[in-house]
Amino acid sequence: MGSRHAARPHPKRPAIWFCRALGHLPFLFDAQERLLWFLRNRFDRPGMAFDIAFRGYRYRGDSDDVIDRGVYYFGAFEWWVVMLLDDLVRRLADTSGKPVLYDIGANTGHHSLYVAGGVKHIYAFEPYEPALKKFRERIALNGLSHIDLLPVGLGDEDGEANYYAPATDNRGTGSFLAGTTPQNSRTAIRLPMIRGDGVVKERGLLPPDIVKLDVEGSEKLVLRGLAQTIRRHRPVILGELLSAGRWLFGDEAGLRAALYPDCVLLEVARRKPWRGYRLRRFDFATSEQFLCFPRERAADLGLARFVAG
Repeated sequence: MGSRHAARPHPKRPAIWFCRALGHLPFLFDAQERLLWFLRNRFDRPGMAFDIAFRGYRYRGDSDDVIDRGVYYFGAFEWWVVMLLDDLVRRLADTSGKPVLYDIGANTGHHSLYVAGGVKHIYAFEPYEPALKKFRERIALNGLSHIDLLPVGLGDEDGEANYYAPATDNRGTGSFLAGTTPQNSRTAIRLPMIRGDGVVKERGLLPPDIVKLDVEGSEKLVLRGLAQTIRRHRPVILGELLSAGRWLFGDEAGLRAALYPDCVLLEVARRKPWRGYRLRRFDFATSEQFLCFPRERAADLGLARFVAG
């Protein structure tokens, strides 16, 4: 879609417009970022609703939400991650047609919406109703018939599991593991969980070309339940690695055992001052984002330099 919706002006907040212009520059210095947040924290109170253009679609949000705030002021949340995701989508589309994305831990749909124009289909998995509601609204607002939103969490068993909901403005911290962040509720709610291999088979899902995995520590459980699918189809996997996730995997060998044979692992890091991402040697102890890809597809992904020799 080619919607051209501009941000709604607020006559009393010229500083907010200055912040947004500052955040959308192609470079980002630490001092620049600190100034932006200082001005935002001073003038953007209470938070404001907005409706802006986003990657050819419409994005309705509220600046009191941490993900929406990133979109409004910087053009995207975790821009280094979604810039890589977008590059992967384009490179696969150039070599083998538009890819299928599994967005596991989809939250309110930011990552899916960022690349929706370049993919064949998206299966988005999200069990938390407040996030689901916001994602459903964005799908309806943009008429995105190629996104299937599945209201379940993925894990290594079928049924229900304890879920520790976010208690702050960051809906992305909710987890099926207790204690992953001190900001989450200590009182669990029960939410549906299903093994990925089961839902792929039962619903006849298209096989994944890319898996985006952000489940706040339970990555091993998701990969265990999706093991047959990822070993058969060897998708590119872009995942998060928190302390809880490291604890479950144990070490790099444990992580690799949960993936597929002969995969290449790299760390994904933000790049400054020119906005972008950096791929470098993976370190299990410190890397917070990882990229896994099959060695045989390195050239298609533009990553042959990482497997040379």
